[in-house]
Amino acid sequence: MTAMVIGASILDSGQAIDFAQRTRTVQADTTGKGIYEFLETTNTTIDGSTIANGRHLSVNNTAILQRIHKLRLFNFGSLQKILDVRDTRKLQKFIEQLRLSSVVGIVLSAIISIINVLVAVRRPDGSIPSTGDADGGWLLPLATRAPDDFRGVFSTAAALFGRSDYAWAARGVAPETLWLLGIDGLRAFEALRPAPPAAPVSRLFADGGLVVMRSGWDARAHHLVFDVGPLGCPINAGHGHADLLSIQCSVFGQPCLVDAGTYGYTAEPRWRDFFRGTAAHSTVVVDGCGQADPAGPFKWDTRPRARLHRWLSTDAFDFADAAHDAYRRLADPVVHRRRVLFVKRRFWLVVDDLEGQAEHAIDLRFQFGPMPVTVDPDLWARARVAAACGLLIRAWAPVPLKAEVHEGDVAPIQGWISPDYGQRRPAPVVTYSTVTRLPLRIVSLLLPAEDVFAARPAVAELLADPDVPAGLVFDDVRGGVGVLADDPSHDAR
Repeated sequence: MTAMVIGASILDSGQAIDFAQRTRTVQADTTGKGIYEFLETTNTTIDGSTIANGRHLSVNNTAILQRIHKLRLFNFGSLQKILDVRDTRKLQKFIEQLRLSSVVGIVLSAIISIINVLVAVRRPDGSIPSTGDADGGWLLPLATRAPDDFRGVFSTAAALFGRSDYAWAARGVAPETLWLLGIDGLRAFEALRPAPPAAPVSRLFADGGLVVMRSGWDARAHHLVFDVGPLGCPINAGHGHADLLSIQCSVFGQPCLVDAGTYGYTAEPRWRDFFRGTAAHSTVVVDGCGQADPAGPFKWDTRPRARLHRWLSTDAFDFADAAHDAYRRLADPVVHRRRVLFVKRRFWLVVDDLEGQAEHAIDLRFQFGPMPVTVDPDLWARARVAAACGLLIRAWAPVPLKAEVHEGDVAPIQGWISPDYGQRRPAPVVTYSTVTRLPLRIVSLLLPAEDVFAARPAVAELLADPDVPAGLVFDDVRGGVGVLADDPSHDAR
């Protein structure tokens, strides 16, 4: 979001559209001649320095050449031969211009990559799921928007890069586009024919540690984001949350399981620690401990990380297998492994394995947005997102589980979300809890239902030797079909 504003503001608005198109051509050029021709014909403002037909540069020539030499980005002699330039001063000027053009090209390429991820994780209702801190800050607040509303970014990016999928995500031209790109931006956007991305609906973003499972691009799609990355970004975890292996999901196009948000930074430490802690996320808590202990408002005592072991996506299902080592710090080390299987358009199967040797308190948590949620005596949780439709959840384990709904509790704090910075409101969290000796496996069904108040579906656990749940049996589907946790491609009949 900030990068998009920066990316747009370094360009003269009247030439931004054409510049993006030319940059793509420049990046594909392998000889350097296209870059030189581009710089000779364009007039672009870059960080306040103007290149007008290759004649003016308000930069330090010596400093740029020193950086080029230090980084060994270009070979002076080779460039001279390629371009047939005999005037050394002209060649030096070309290198300076090439350096600036390369920086802009790299920035624009990075912005495109960022927006591609945003489009992929975007919920069916158009909002962006939260991961880590979000305080609602914008570099240039040109329109009033909720923190999860990125339509201004998508609209401006669509006009700037000529992308019909960005226009589709924007759902119409946004005022930010006019502010940043002017009438040219409006015309560029209106010339596009919005269309969903051509990329697969389910994606893995390995560097960021995000798995996206989606039934389609339609407004009533089912959608899940599985966090398989580290705590925080590689540079600093200060804004990261202890949410390893957490999930967020939407059913029938509406957000259901959500990230709790941020609420605040320094004013109320107890609330700061809760909202970024493990108990505020849809994952497993062991012995009441978070995956990491806070060491100040922007610091953690450790930096645990999740690792993805397998990712498989087909037309019929998506499957992700990951684990984290955050609870190895306990006196009896515990490893949490989570597998998520999406049988497309039908249900998710979540399998949690806790490996250890001693007795532990295990809490499997599902944090909902503000909506009615109840738990039946037979452990079925029913969450209604709109009208009668919603999400059913049921967990199975070889030991008794206790199911509860908490909302707006303060001792301890649980059952809250923060829709925006400085705001908090009660929202239900469902917990399945037990105290038992490890290892332990819990198999959970997340079943989108057109009517959450209808009779519960005929589903039972599929047991392995001796009594460990290996999957589920759906007795009312095609005469009885079993879904195995260890081999999602195989039906047990």
